[in-house]
Amino acid sequence: MSDKDKINKKPKGPIRTGAVVPFIMFVVLVSVFNIFFLDMTIKKTIEFIGTKANGAQVDVGSVDTSISDLRAVVTNIEFTNPDKPMQNNFVIGKLTFQALWDGILRAKLVINEAKLEDIRVRTKRTSKGYVVPKDEAAASATKEVLDKTKKEFEGNILGDVAALLSGSGVAKGMRVEDNLKSKKRYDELSLEVDSRSKEISKTFKDLPNKDDLESLKRRFNKIKWNDIGNLAKAPKVLKEIDDLRKDVDKTKRKFEKANKLVNKNIKFIQNGQKGIKNLIKEDMASVQKRMNLPSMDTKTIAKLLFGNQVLEKIEMAEGYYAKIKKYLPPKKTKEEKIAKKPDYTQHARGKGRDYQFGIPKSYPPIWIQKVVIDSKNDQGDVRGEILDITTNQRIINKPTLLKINGDFLSKGLVGVVIKGLFDHRTEARDSVDFTVGSYPVNNKALSKSKTAKLVIDKARGNMVANISFINDVLNFKMKNYYKEIKYDHGAKDKIMAEVLARIAKDTKTISMEATAKGKIKSLKWDIRTNLAKAIQSSVNNLIKEKIAQAKKKIENEINKAIGGSKKEFESKLAGFKKQYQSQLDQGKKQFDSFKKDIDKRKKKEEKKGRKSLENEAKKLFKGIKF
Repeated sequence: MSDKDKINKKPKGPIRTGAVVPFIMFVVLVSVFNIFFLDMTIKKTIEFIGTKANGAQVDVGSVDTSISDLRAVVTNIEFTNPDKPMQNNFVIGKLTFQALWDGILRAKLVINEAKLEDIRVRTKRTSKGYVVPKDEAAASATKEVLDKTKKEFEGNILGDVAALLSGSGVAKGMRVEDNLKSKKRYDELSLEVDSRSKEISKTFKDLPNKDDLESLKRRFNKIKWNDIGNLAKAPKVLKEIDDLRKDVDKTKRKFEKANKLVNKNIKFIQNGQKGIKNLIKEDMASVQKRMNLPSMDTKTIAKLLFGNQVLEKIEMAEGYYAKIKKYLPPKKTKEEKIAKKPDYTQHARGKGRDYQFGIPKSYPPIWIQKVVIDSKNDQGDVRGEILDITTNQRIINKPTLLKINGDFLSKGLVGVVIKGLFDHRTEARDSVDFTVGSYPVNNKALSKSKTAKLVIDKARGNMVANISFINDVLNFKMKNYYKEIKYDHGAKDKIMAEVLARIAKDTKTISMEATAKGKIKSLKWDIRTNLAKAIQSSVNNLIKEKIAQAKKKIENEINKAIGGSKKEFESKLAGFKKQYQSQLDQGKKQFDSFKKDIDKRKKKEEKKGRKSLENEAKKLFKGIKF
């Protein structure tokens, strides 16, 4: 067939011109989607993801996209304050970004650079924002620990001092014996003595008794001791004596074993007493707190003054860390991978082939390579950048870094610097350095009650903080300074009013340093402040004697409350020792005495036997000359 014929030859069957139609429909649908739905999709996506990450409602004003160059402009993004739903933590006036076609074609969202502008803080909302309910199952353990710590920081040191000076410091009629740990421990030890006494009684039932001793004595009396001197009969008699002696030793060992058991139990119970002194101290501290008896050491005063303020920062940091860890989990360990690997052994299959997809030049699902922050408005200026926000740091092998500098002059915030490192490529390592050069302090209550009030009415604050989490271990450091302080203070008691005036005069500047280390469940705290020293030096001499009297009264009441339980326990322990020890000593003494009788009789008969043999030998060899 010629080339011409090949060209002119009609194909068999219909020509598939209809294949073009789906493509045209796809293009039309994409165009319609872009025109009518893409902006709304981006808006809802930002609001959904933002609300999850923020823990409270995030609203987007508008989204304008361009499909030709994948550019998007998002305006007025509001982040609700979870603690104050009628206020925004901050608002981003304008967010601009452009996605890469290279990423879109791989079904990845890759943004080379995004820009944030017109940032505002602490703005009012037009309506109350939705707050995401906390995951109680995940946060219950943490919440329990933090709530317990909050209780440790509860108290009003100056109010308690004022109450003590006025004579109403120690509550009247309070039942001191309620929930005393020392009393509870004595009661537990009494029950322990009863329990162990029952167990030992079973052992003592198996001990040799009077009948066993009489049986051994009957064997002793049946032995033909005189036959020891008879060469033919001596071996049998000696064996009977040796067997009897072994049985006595065996019986005696039962007493020794029982004696060890008794001593072991006595030692265990006595060791249980060792911690009671510390429990009494804990009871003293607990009762003092319930009776509002102030503790005048500087560490306790510092915790009562600033503890909850520090705890709020840690609670907030822990919340953000939990979110970061949830959305950016660290690399799984070998054991975790094995545990999660499905078991294919239950289904037979043919031999397969392993494929490995290359990492070079691949993209994670989301990767924002750089965010530039450049904001200027009537509130102030904010500058900075965030590098490598991604859903998988291990693919790009880079941590997320941020550095932000800002001044919000209208809010009185000057010298705000935030530096952050979030690295989950192997273990989870997150750290944030936070500095505020100057910020306003208004109506900060250091101690406020009906009897005494010390409030920072106005001041300028300065704060430097560092918070890091490495594999769930927190390292927190914070320094806070208050200057240009104007106090609001007063008290009903004249002496207390003079004390507060002196404290206000002596502390024109307040410094506070706090550290917390360890896992959230077992944090080690240290809070120090010069205000605590000022309060201690101003108040200590006034209430020293009254505190000593109150403590002595509490100590006497506690000793009285635990006296019955202590006496019952000590009586039971003494009876326990006497009952079993005397029985053991008596039994052991009887068998020791019996064993001595055997040895003594054996020695006596052997001596008689040897003498008898010597006499027989002399008779036998009499008259024989050698």
